[in-house]
Amino acid sequence: MNKKYNALLTLGVIFAMVFSLMWPGNIAMAQENTEGNLYDYNENYYDSYEEAEAASDELVSQYSDNVISDSGESVEASDYISFANIKTAGAFLRKEMVARKSVVYFTYKNPEGFDVKSAYYSIRDEAFKHTGVYNEGDYLMWNWGGTDVQYKTNGDGSITYKLSIKYLSSAYQEKQIDAEVSRLLNNEFAGWQNMHDYQKVRMVYAWMTSNYQYVEGSNNHSTYSAIINHRTVCQGFATSMYRLLGEMGLSVRVIANDVHGWNIVQLGRYWYSLDATWDVGYEEPEWLFFLLEEEIFTYFDHYRSPEYDNDNFHKEHPMAGETYDYSTHKNDINIDYRTHVQTYGWQGFKYDGAISGTTGEGKRLEGIEIRLQNIGSYDLGVEYRTHIQKYGWETNWKKNGQMSGTSGEAKRLEAIQIRLTGADADKFDVWYRVHAQTYGWLGWAKNGQEAGTAGQAKRLESIQVLVLPKGQNPGGVIGYSYVDYGLNSNSQDATKGLVNYKTHVQSYGWQGYVYDGSISGTSGKSKRLEGINISLGNTGYEGGIRYTTHVQSIGWQGDKDKPETWFKDGQMAGTSGKAKRLEGIRIQLYGEVANHYDVYYRVHAQSYGWLDWAKNGADAGTAGLSKRLEAIQIVLIPKGGQAPGSTSRPFVSK
Repeated sequence: MNKKYNALLTLGVIFAMVFSLMWPGNIAMAQENTEGNLYDYNENYYDSYEEAEAASDELVSQYSDNVISDSGESVEASDYISFANIKTAGAFLRKEMVARKSVVYFTYKNPEGFDVKSAYYSIRDEAFKHTGVYNEGDYLMWNWGGTDVQYKTNGDGSITYKLSIKYLSSAYQEKQIDAEVSRLLNNEFAGWQNMHDYQKVRMVYAWMTSNYQYVEGSNNHSTYSAIINHRTVCQGFATSMYRLLGEMGLSVRVIANDVHGWNIVQLGRYWYSLDATWDVGYEEPEWLFFLLEEEIFTYFDHYRSPEYDNDNFHKEHPMAGETYDYSTHKNDINIDYRTHVQTYGWQGFKYDGAISGTTGEGKRLEGIEIRLQNIGSYDLGVEYRTHIQKYGWETNWKKNGQMSGTSGEAKRLEAIQIRLTGADADKFDVWYRVHAQTYGWLGWAKNGQEAGTAGQAKRLESIQVLVLPKGQNPGGVIGYSYVDYGLNSNSQDATKGLVNYKTHVQSYGWQGYVYDGSISGTSGKSKRLEGINISLGNTGYEGGIRYTTHVQSIGWQGDKDKPETWFKDGQMAGTSGKAKRLEGIRIQLYGEVANHYDVYYRVHAQSYGWLDWAKNGADAGTAGLSKRLEAIQIVLIPKGGQAPGSTSRPFVSK
């Protein structure tokens, strides 16, 4: 009897030693004997863990099995991290899942005395908790497929977990999403920082409904399928809306039932429902599921799953009792526009300051359509015309969605004018700026002013348009919106712009007047400037402009430190008929106008090319180097406004 007992005891000790060596190296065998395994999967997508596993493996082929510790170092699976509460354990799991770790180990000390399943689900729910970081929370949960949960209960009541996790996107794909989100914010959605929340929601909704396609299939459930491929189902619509609006600073959630997913977004105190999936392919004002009250949404089969339909959730997300009231933006007129781009054709409509066109791709704009939206009771319209390669300015203005420019002729747009019409046009300003070849983004023009270039064969590449209440401005550079080339100007109008100027050029004599940042002189012809006239147009303020030049063999004309001795208001500075080059210049406003504007100017100098911008009487050009000035630009900017470009090196001296 004792021999049999001792033999059994010895076998038991050996079995215990073998079991301890097996954990965690061969968990599957240990679990087979201890039943230490459970399967968790995303029930929004799948009916079983096996289905989730197969779908995730199809989407994502490779993961790293490294575990990242709290110190950020790579550790072996045997170096468990222990947690004493659900919050810290959930935060750890969240961090690992954001990094798309496929295997995660940790020990939960379990002070609550939870059973294995309750502890795991509490930690998992904490990991998926909405944090306000928009690659976590709903985004993380909806891009998770399932988890094979292997566990071991310990003698002290703690539980050690090994989680084998399946995702709908890999770490590499998440980097692609991050890059694309950044690109969208800086291109299609450029200017979002200056928009109010309603404009942001409207802009993203319009982009999504015009660019996404609803395409079923297990490969199309993820945010990746939406943001990268633009082919997705409702989950892709909802999670990309969550990501994009969240990155813009809005509070947004994903809501679901057993067959569908959509969003709610907070505007002011209350939350509103929106479903881009059901509006895909439609343009405003045909949207039916944009910022609706909850009762209407529920009527159209948008009933909620219990986790989104309980007292706590409703307390945290109070829903509006009526559809969003657009009249709260009665002073905000929306303007929509789209451009025909070389190679790409017509883009989708952009809204309220977003970029239409391309940057950095060398693609010309060939046509544009512009229209107003949500004008309410205002008597308003919009009209516009473009300067087209070989054709020049269009004779007739286009209006309210008509096409300006060409299609199928490969002709570049070089400049544009936009203005409001109607009895209420004087209550608003329409602002616009263009990205022009060589120059990049020019400053903002408004109310019919030219934006772009002339006489230089430069293409427009993109445009932003915005309507604001009278007196408001969009920020950034105001003015310096149009760059003409004086060599081709015959104008004798010294009043057309805020600041008007002409130069006397070697071999050519006097050029015509240009204004507000246009080029007077030449470039690439090695011709010296010999004289200049500068005057102000209608600035609305008393005062004028004065200036002095540094002339070859003469030096500064007048006392350079006593502006009252300078030339002013259209007088000629420099020389004529003496073959003397200009080498430097100072320009300054005087009188009341000087309190409202800064004058900026820059010169093209022999050997140096374009120097940087000087302002308000500072030196521009060269001294002691015998270098001729060849061209000049002058512009007035509202006092204290952003400079038209770099100001670091406007003057070079020996």
